[in-house]
Amino acid sequence: MRMKKYYFSFLSCFLLFSFSLYAQDQRTITGKVTSANGDALAGVSITNKATGKGTQTNVEGGYSIEAATGNTLVFSFVGFQEQSLTVKTGNTLNLTLFPAGSQLDSVTVVAM
Repeated sequence: MRMKKYYFSFLSCFLLFSFSLYAQDQRTITGKVTSANGDALAGVSITNKATGKGTQTNVEGGYSIEAATGNTLVFSFVGFQEQSLTVKTGNTLNLTLFPAGSQLDSVTVVAM
């Protein structure tokens, strides 16, 4: 019985320590997303691949998202190339998105 008590105490401490290490690495990453000509891009989707959580940029192109060191953030916006950035030690990630290479040259509308 005494051995079970020690085992349970050890396991509890180990789990608490493990969760506290994970929680310390999570932090808020902020930044601004702009186009190649410097205009702020509103509505850019940002997704943390590790957690699946995401957000969008505001009218000024600003965003904030929870991420840990080593997580990959994916930035995507219609008409622009998708880009991925790995979170390092800083808390700020600014990004410039570039137009996608393929665009429509013409649109044909057919009425019936």
